[in-house]
Amino acid sequence: MLAQTYRIGEIVFRVESDILFTGHVVDRLRQFEVDDTSPDVFCRLHRVDPVDSVLPPLRSSEIACFPRCVCAPSYSPDCALLRTAAVRARLLACLSHPDWVSLELSSGSATILDFIQREFALYYTPAYNFSSHYLGVALFAPFLTIFSAVAVHSSSLVRDGTAALFVAPDEGGKTTAATLSPTGTILCDDQNILRKDGDSIFVHSTPWGRHTSGPQQARLGGIFLLEQALDFEMIPIRPVDALEFLWNEHLSYYSFLPNKLKTQAFNLFYDACCQVPVYRLHFTKDYIDWDAVHAAMVRTPVAV
Repeated sequence: MLAQTYRIGEIVFRVESDILFTGHVVDRLRQFEVDDTSPDVFCRLHRVDPVDSVLPPLRSSEIACFPRCVCAPSYSPDCALLRTAAVRARLLACLSHPDWVSLELSSGSATILDFIQREFALYYTPAYNFSSHYLGVALFAPFLTIFSAVAVHSSSLVRDGTAALFVAPDEGGKTTAATLSPTGTILCDDQNILRKDGDSIFVHSTPWGRHTSGPQQARLGGIFLLEQALDFEMIPIRPVDALEFLWNEHLSYYSFLPNKLKTQAFNLFYDACCQVPVYRLHFTKDYIDWDAVHAAMVRTPVAV
């Protein structure tokens, strides 16, 4: 069993796997490696073989817990993976709190997210198709809300100690915007973490981007919704408009969370949008007025 520990957004993740991952994602993760014996979250990836399915089907009392799970899959009680000792033991360990468990079953894998034990467990068959990208943000993001944090599809640039957060759909210009600045530090150009600390919200870098500065953070100073245009323009918008975009853009991260954690994620996005100025930023492919961006981040947020 291979094991490595990472600190991302000041949260410590322990990844245990019986396969060796390689590739750019793994290379960037090395910047976040730590030697820590007290992880906050465990991510465990185990290989199982359906030929070892020797246990009897689930009992009716166990089956009755499935509808209470946050993400209850369609399945057969006689599913081969559910009859292996490893999957059965982990499943039964969390059925005392099914409201805090998310399940996903397929012919080649069983995934159990236990938000009480803070554990992501993937059981996969020999036919399961892995890639280095499996160690991406989706493996870690579900547990961030427990620690007053959320993953944000964004780029972030730090200037004068304050972070500008640029958000847009895929291919919307996040990397371009961050790299246009002649000065400043790019935290990450594709995925960042917002984490609340007391009354302040900080932006933390992650390994999930082409440009990442390693473990760094800065106080959030402004949120900018990017739109490519023929001319540069910054338009103040209401926090509720920024909130709507952020929530809809990240539903895939949070739709399967327990209700309490889903509410916490929503509230953190809400707080971020209300604490700092929010703008719609029109930019050309080669120009952003960084003096205007900096000036915007020291203004008072508009009312909701």
